[in-house]
Amino acid sequence: ESRQELISRPAPESWNPGSIWVFVLLDAHGEIVRSLTFRITDRPADSCLAGDWRVLETLAERPPRDPMFQGKPAYEISGSAIQIDLAANLCDNSYPLRGKLSERGVGGEHGTETMWGGETIGTVYGAPVVQ
Repeated sequence: ESRQELISRPAPESWNPGSIWVFVLLDAHGEIVRSLTFRITDRPADSCLAGDWRVLETLAERPPRDPMFQGKPAYEISGSAIQIDLAANLCDNSYPLRGKLSERGVGGEHGTETMWGGETIGTVYGAPVVQ
């Protein structure tokens, strides 16, 4: 599906302020490299990227990031297209997760981006936590 097709579909109701989602990042070989648990907010986020970015509250992250890393996660949705940047407040280095959002979850890719280019590292899957 193209990004335009995803944008034309409404965002699912499961993605809403206060909901909790778990994301699993896999490398190119299908090995888990990181897991993240976020609470969705509707608070505006500081981001160097264009768009309507909102804060993600990190509830858990394995393995934990280096405490010196100052990147703050944020998201932007357009219809059922989602972007999450694990370092939205850092202008020269971003760590994007991009995918398709549905009631069942998120599927997409993650990687790195700098002003010199970027690379796709692997796939990402996310799902809402039933509360």
